[in-house]
Amino acid sequence: MQKHLAAVLVLVVLPVSWAQNNQTDWQSLSRLQSGQKIQLIDASHQKHSGAFSSFTDQAIVLHERGGDQTIQRTNVLRVNVQGRSHRLRNVLVAAALGAGIGAGIGYGATPSGKIAFTKSDGAGLGAAVGFVGGAVVGAFGPSHSHKAIYRSTP
Repeated sequence: MQKHLAAVLVLVVLPVSWAQNNQTDWQSLSRLQSGQKIQLIDASHQKHSGAFSSFTDQAIVLHERGGDQTIQRTNVLRVNVQGRSHRLRNVLVAAALGAGIGAGIGYGATPSGKIAFTKSDGAGLGAAVGFVGGAVVGAFGPSHSHKAIYRSTP
């Protein structure tokens, strides 16, 4: 049992700690490609979003709507890489959850013994309303994921 626990610790904890330590290395910005979308948070907690241009040992340059912005390394708290859009996935997941919840509510809220409107009809109507409601909620949720590539040391 102790051997299994030790193996789990080695396989799980060490890679996680290495990944976390790697985020504090300014040179990890070398993995960025010119034009790649990034989000930078500066020392005043202001967000800068734009396309990565370049970096040196002292600063990072990104292209925002107003032009190139150079931010000194000492003022950078975090640099995130913007991932692919997940809007369609979010809409589908939220719609499926809404349909399931709506079906359960519709089934439970429909009185039994009614000839014109059965519990199955109530579940179907609830699923339809829940599907639409879930799709709307999923569409307005966050669509991009951000992965931290650099974090300053405290």
